[in-house]
Amino acid sequence: MTATDAATRASAPRERTTVLFIAHDAGLFGAQRALLTLIEGLDRSAFECHVVSPDDGPFVDAVRRLNYPVHLRKMIRWVPAVRQVEAASGRLGYARKCLTGLRDRSWSIAALIERHGIRVVYTNTVTCVEGAIAARMASIPHVWYITEPIFANPELCGIVPGIVYRSAIAALSREVVFCSRSLAADYGRLQHRRIPIPIPEYPSSILRYFPLNLNKSFPYSGHLSRLMGARSD
Repeated sequence: MTATDAATRASAPRERTTVLFIAHDAGLFGAQRALLTLIEGLDRSAFECHVVSPDDGPFVDAVRRLNYPVHLRKMIRWVPAVRQVEAASGRLGYARKCLTGLRDRSWSIAALIERHGIRVVYTNTVTCVEGAIAARMASIPHVWYITEPIFANPELCGIVPGIVYRSAIAALSREVVFCSRSLAADYGRLQHRRIPIPIPEYPSSILRYFPLNLNKSFPYSGHLSRLMGARSD
């Protein structure tokens, strides 16, 4: 390679990785705030972001203020809130509701993946499965960030046995990241297949799949560069 070729390659714009983030809720609570922090910190020269949300709300407004596109798509939680199960007259009734139209809901997201050239899907929290299925339909990697236990959780209600959830999560994910080691232990064998990431290191989860860098201004970037062995540009 000549010096001219090297200079041309160095000056060429870097190809961006297009990521589709799946938000389970449009509110701006703990999980959504963590996701927003991750999106805010990504280097725009390296990442192009799209976000899927089930509704409009404060989280969606915050993402739009960052000038990232938001796509509203129907999602029915496969790990529902207790009140949702009660409203459906029990687990069986809710399971029917969740399974009805699941394929169409997933195809709707898969169409977004194809239309926008998405290269990875990132699902935030365990509660929604449509993004993971859509990634499988499109044959692209899926990263699952899990922040909560399914069982022994006063707010959530599992509608199938734990082994079904764990098997599905493993089958539909290139990587699973837990917010703590104690949470990982709740998922049995999954904890031995994936490395748990403590909450303060949350944004590193996206970099554990892509060897790209966060913006220097992002407070976690120095730590992440050491963690990933990556260069912070």
